[in-house]
Amino acid sequence: MDQIHMNSRLALLFLGAFAVFTCASCATSPREVLDLDVRDYVLVSESGTGWKGIGGDETSVRILAPPDASAEDWTVTLHITELPIAITLGSNVRWNAESLLEAQKGTLEAEGCDDPWSVIQSDTNSILYERTQVACPGYLHSQEIGRFIVGKWSMWWISYRMRNMALTAAERAELIQGLGQAKINLTEP
Repeated sequence: MDQIHMNSRLALLFLGAFAVFTCASCATSPREVLDLDVRDYVLVSESGTGWKGIGGDETSVRILAPPDASAEDWTVTLHITELPIAITLGSNVRWNAESLLEAQKGTLEAEGCDDPWSVIQSDTNSILYERTQVACPGYLHSQEIGRFIVGKWSMWWISYRMRNMALTAAERAELIQGLGQAKINLTEP
């Protein structure tokens, strides 16, 4: 066997061993999960994002609402979107909360939304924001308070969306406090 074929076989063997090791470590490494108090809200809708997480399972968008509401009839909902690090591959999005916020603003601006966004607080792994005058074609809500939280392998976008209601200062503070307390925990597989 000539040297080129020998090197090719060694390279394939190395890649195969690396793939097995990587998959085995994914299956046994801790998984990131969002720790968030969802109040008494119940799940009214769930769909996939089309993106696979580090463990190979599809990430999701979950919409929760108070028990007396439905997916069609609501005044406030809680949206929880989990996205994997793969969303940054081949795009202008970087793995930080500010970049994710700017990407979302850009997407909405391209759809004709020009409502103001204000940052309430930020740190190295998250950004808490508010949109008080949502006026986007096709959007049902008129106000949004949300937070992007970035982990090592996953990112969560959590947001309360309100329509046909004005939040009191106490209600607004409660939503901000709840979002601010959300954190990423590691669980064993």
